[in-house]
Amino acid sequence: MARHTNQVESNESRPEERAVSRRRLLKTLGGAATVGAGAMLVGQAAPAGASTDNGVFSSDTATPAVSAVSTGAGAGVSAISKALSGGIGVSGRSYSDNGYGVRGANFGDGSAIGVAGVSFSDSGRGVQGSCSAPTGYGVVGLNLATSGTAPGVHGESASTDGSAVEGINTATTGGAVGVFGQSSSPGGSAVEGFNNATSGDADGVYGQSSSPAGHGVEGFNSATSGFAVAVQGVSSSSDGFGVVGINTAKSGRSVGVYGETGNTDTGIGVLSKGKLATTSVIISGFSFLGATRSLYSMASPECWLEDFGSAQLVDGAADVVLDPGFSAAVRTDSYNVFVVPEGDCRGLYVAAKGEQGFTVRELQGGMATVPFSYRVVSRRQDVDAPRLAEVDLSPLASRTRNRAPRVARKALLA
Repeated sequence: MARHTNQVESNESRPEERAVSRRRLLKTLGGAATVGAGAMLVGQAAPAGASTDNGVFSSDTATPAVSAVSTGAGAGVSAISKALSGGIGVSGRSYSDNGYGVRGANFGDGSAIGVAGVSFSDSGRGVQGSCSAPTGYGVVGLNLATSGTAPGVHGESASTDGSAVEGINTATTGGAVGVFGQSSSPGGSAVEGFNNATSGDADGVYGQSSSPAGHGVEGFNSATSGFAVAVQGVSSSSDGFGVVGINTAKSGRSVGVYGETGNTDTGIGVLSKGKLATTSVIISGFSFLGATRSLYSMASPECWLEDFGSAQLVDGAADVVLDPGFSAAVRTDSYNVFVVPEGDCRGLYVAAKGEQGFTVRELQGGMATVPFSYRVVSRRQDVDAPRLAEVDLSPLASRTRNRAPRVARKALLA
């Protein structure tokens, strides 16, 4: 009896023996063994001829080789690597066409997390995904919720120079995607980035592309109805921008912001709900003389609207009624009228102007009957546009990033 007690004490003093006996227990008996507070390691008996490695056997069935369950505040599986370089806490690999290298599922309510990754390294990664398949994905976030604000992928960063979500694809051909997010929720987000930093060039979502035909950020919405938005930018800053497009090229046809619509009849390429300002000219492109030619918009020191028309002078007089649509948009208490006769007469003048229209007569009491054309110019009544008002457009002209584009990261290890 005394010898048995001494032998147990001897085994307890040798950690390697404890580890071996525990692995043997899992391989030979199956079942469960308590590992720590709140954690449990569940294994099954190794079948005859099965290969084993570190106490885990490989299986051709759907039964997991190792399953970890936690009913307390502990972790189902906790792996720590104390190596100073090259160490991996958990490594998962799958050779199945539709399998998972690592998969985490959480069926709880509240702030339940399927997989959580944390890194305290200055250049480390909380979660890293790598894929070598031509049509595969390094990381996929999928949320099948049909209600609520369910993001497919959610990233947060408190670093003044960090990114909430960063995706890098080093492929040089094909439809390579840096970050892909998908959500079926009506109020959800396919990709959502949130940055809590209050200073620096902090980005919620940052996209960069080196491809001549690529996109730094691309948004695609395949909905055919409703107010579907491909890319939306919102800013609450008094000096901020909802969306900023900057092209730093000094030559060629460089475009800062581009908008296009497939509906050439009622669609709008670029819509501005508010003032549309520019520090240069406004150009309209028209196709004639065998090419697309530029036509320049006139500039005025005040906000004028104008209308044109034709009328008939009969026995030296004519009353012209303003178009109802035009008169509803302009100030009718004060406007200008320019008349041009289209026949032989002594000349025309505007005898009276009212809110409904104006009267035209022939000069020197003439009684001619001739057609004439007219131009009416009046100020818009729905805007406050002082004459030659001073405006500050310097942020629009000088807005640039304070940092150089980020250096492309190396390809992740498989």
